[in-house]
This record gives sequence, C-alpha cells and structure tokens, in this order.
Amino acid sequence: MVGAVVSGAGRVLLVRRKPGDSLGGLWELPSGKVEEGEGLLEALYRGTAEEIGLAVRQVGDSGADFDHAVTVERAGPVVLTEHDAHRR
Repeated sequence: MVGAVVSGAGRVLLVRRKPGDSLGGLWELPSGKVEEGEGLLEALYRGTAEEIGLAVRQVGDSGADFDHAVTVERAGPVVLTEHDAHRR
C-alpha cells in the first residue's frame, strides 16, 4: 500500500470510503495497492490519478514508509472513482 498526502494552504485532502466498501464511511488519505511489478512511486503516481483524478508532479519525503507528501499538477477538481466524498 502507498498513500498520498496532498496538502496546500495548511489543509490536507481526505477521501471517504463508499458505504458498501470495507470500512465504509472511513475518512483516509488517497491510497492504493502496489501492483505486481510496480514500484512504490509508480503506484503512487498511478493510484493518485486513478482514485482522485490528480496528476502527481513531485514526491517529497513525509518521514513514513507508507504515506508520501506529493505536489500535484493542479489543485482540482478532485474526481473520485473509489470514494464518495472528499474534504480539504
């Protein structure tokens, strides 16, 4: 698993799992599974684009193995495919 910490103006983007999903209703960072043959950064770029419709421009160090601070190409709009809501 790999997660994206998308932040700006002192706020962090969170997404909410759909009600019927595992842990439905839980707020979380955009994240996803690392697919076979894929590196962590590749998964981070792909997953961020697929789950929230934003392209990662730069990856920073968040000090964690799982979550990575990212800079995105544009601030929005967020396009959700795996979640039902988002907050910043």
